[in-house]
Amino acid sequence: MMAGSGMRIERRLTTPRWLVVAVPVGSLAAAFIARAVVLLVAGNDPLATYARLFDRGFLAPGALSNTLITATRFF
Repeated sequence: MMAGSGMRIERRLTTPRWLVVAVPVGSLAAAFIARAVVLLVAGNDPLATYARLFDRGFLAPGALSNTLITATRFF
C-alpha cells in the first residue's frame, strides 16, 4: 500500500444474503455454459442434450424414483 493513499482494507463482519445465493447460482450457470461450449466443440446441440438429460433423469417412466434411489444409496 502506498503511503498517503487513504485506502484501508478491512475484514467484512457479515456476509450479505444475496451473496449466499449468488455464488452457487453463478457457479451452476458457469458450469452449464462451460459444458455447452464443450458440447458445441464436439459437434452436439447443448439445448437438445440438456433436454434429453432432464427427460431421462426426471420425466421418463420410473426415472424419478431411479434417480432418487441412485442418488441416495447408502452402500
